[in-house]
Amino acid sequence: MSEAKDLTMTLILDNDEELKCTILGKFMAQEQNYIALVYHEGEQSTKNNKLLFYRLEEREGKEPELSNIKDDEEYKMVVKTFGEWFQTDGVG
Repeated sequence: MSEAKDLTMTLILDNDEELKCTILGKFMAQEQNYIALVYHEGEQSTKNNKLLFYRLEEREGKEPELSNIKDDEEYKMVVKTFGEWFQTDGVG
C-alpha cells in the first residue's frame, strides 16, 4: 500500500454535500486499485471518524476517479486486505 501522509481530498456526494477526508493510502487487491479514506464527522476527534473505501481509477493527465464498491463480497475483500496491511505496517 502506498501511504499518503497529510493528504486530503474533498468528496462531492450525489446530494452536493462535501466531505473533507484524509487519505490513508492507496492499495491494490485482486488487480483493482482502491483508496482508503477517513472522514472526520464533526470535530476532528477519533470518536467520530468514518473509514471509507472506494475503487480508484487513475489515468495519466486526468483527475483520479472514485467509484462505490457495490458488491458485498468485494467490500469484504477490500476491508480484509486493508486490515492485513494495517496490522503489518500500520498507518504513519
